[in-house]
Amino acid sequence: MLSMILIAAAAAGEPDDGGVIIHLGGEVRAADDAGKAPFAALPNHRVTIDVVEADVGALLRLMATNGDLNIVLADGVAGTVTVQVEAQPWDLTLDHILQAAGLEATQLGDNVLLVSPAG
Repeated sequence: MLSMILIAAAAAGEPDDGGVIIHLGGEVRAADDAGKAPFAALPNHRVTIDVVEADVGALLRLMATNGDLNIVLADGVAGTVTVQVEAQPWDLTLDHILQAAGLEATQLGDNVLLVSPAG
């Protein structure tokens, strides 16, 4: 559902409520150590996201696709988030989404994230 909204929002140039825009671009750089997400080998390209009350599971799946990662969502990963970031590192954006939704991620190997409720 969000992927259809993503295409429509991108074509219109402006997201509607619940729309998602993820842009790649800018210089690839390492996130600063003070704010770096606690994972190794995660993407750090820049993303722009504007979502209003988006399903967190759907947003995390879009982030995984955008970051060329596999994702496993445990039982209990549910709820909605509102996120507006512009040209921020992918890894930090993921960390912020997880925090906002009360979730945590465990990296399994180089290419799989297991997302579950925090605690």
